[in-house]
Amino acid sequence: MQTISNIWAFVKRRPKDFAFLIILLFFLCTTIIFGLRLNGQKVTLPFIDQYVRVVPEGTPNTVTATQLNKYSQIVGSYKYRCKSIPKNHGGLCRIEIISTDNGLQWKLTGERRWEEIKDSSGKVILLDKLDIPFQWETTWGDFISDNKIAYRYEITKTDRHIKGYAEGSVVNANYITGNYWQLPPDDPLYGFFEFKRQIDNTDVEW
Repeated sequence: MQTISNIWAFVKRRPKDFAFLIILLFFLCTTIIFGLRLNGQKVTLPFIDQYVRVVPEGTPNTVTATQLNKYSQIVGSYKYRCKSIPKNHGGLCRIEIISTDNGLQWKLTGERRWEEIKDSSGKVILLDKLDIPFQWETTWGDFISDNKIAYRYEITKTDRHIKGYAEGSVVNANYITGNYWQLPPDDPLYGFFEFKRQIDNTDVEW
């Protein structure tokens, strides 16, 4: 009770200072929440979606909070793996929102860290951890429906670039799955991919 009395006395004595503190606290809370949401965390306050437009720097002013939330749910760091008939492979990747002349899109960058070689029966016979990971990134990535995504990508190897295409579903904010096509003429592959959000930087193994 004494604490409440002291606060009330402060409010009556210095109402402008109290109002300033309330406004400062409001902006601090909303800034933290927006930062968490842009990193894929589903955090909110009841009034934010209704009254506050969340627009990251460089995003067209026509973007709505609903549209931004759909894109921002997949932002973050993931471990990934791809399964195909001749081999499996995987590593780490990161999704970010980008602004383009056509509105919001997202960009995926990653590195292939390991490959598993299979025999003719499909059994894994060798795990090769790559000393020099293959770098890859999307050249285009977008939602093709509410929960469906598609992207084109390019893998950079020491002697060549390999292009590919993938389509998948955002199961939830922590898991994305689908199919990929690594295009000919170099090392063509078709298979299944999974992205699982990392718990922290040490979370690299499936």
